[in-house]
Amino acid sequence: GGSCVWQALPLGGCKHSGFGRFNGPEGLRGFAREVSITSDRFGFRTPVPRLIQYPVDPVAPSIISSAIRLIYVEGFSNKVSAAVQFGKLFLQNPKQLLISA
Repeated sequence: GGSCVWQALPLGGCKHSGFGRFNGPEGLRGFAREVSITSDRFGFRTPVPRLIQYPVDPVAPSIISSAIRLIYVEGFSNKVSAAVQFGKLFLQNPKQLLISA
């Protein structure tokens, strides 16, 4: 028999089976840390609406739910009902829909 060495293949085990993987993409991932980076798509700052800022106001989920219902509900009478519900919530909590500085 003979043996073959291929340097590009990952080698080694993980946890108690070895000393970790090295070589190849799997080896690089062991030394990497994933992070999420966001940036504004346009040249100006886009602030977050108060409705979804932390701490979340107790009325925020019902406002979001009524807005989603308004968008996706079928039928004219259902749309009117959803619009009335959204309008009531908006009139009771007008500051929730404003954008904070």
